[in-house]
Amino acid sequence: DMAIVDAKVMPGSPIIGRKLGDLPVPENCNIAAIIRAGELIIPSPSTVVQECDNLIAITNRSMEEGLRQLLTKNNP
Repeated sequence: DMAIVDAKVMPGSPIIGRKLGDLPVPENCNIAAIIRAGELIIPSPSTVVQECDNLIAITNRSMEEGLRQLLTKNNP
């Protein structure tokens, strides 16, 4: 089973400023698109995550929750 995850990068998230290729995403996961300020971006591994980006990813359903937590967590 596959899942589509739409996750907003919250202020203070530790992934802000990091390249997609450097994120520890679960195996069999692909960040397929970013919605930034209403614009669609088809990302590459060198695309840098910005605050309030909406990341749209495809993953196995078993990995959905872990991916969502990675993409939406804030710094403590």
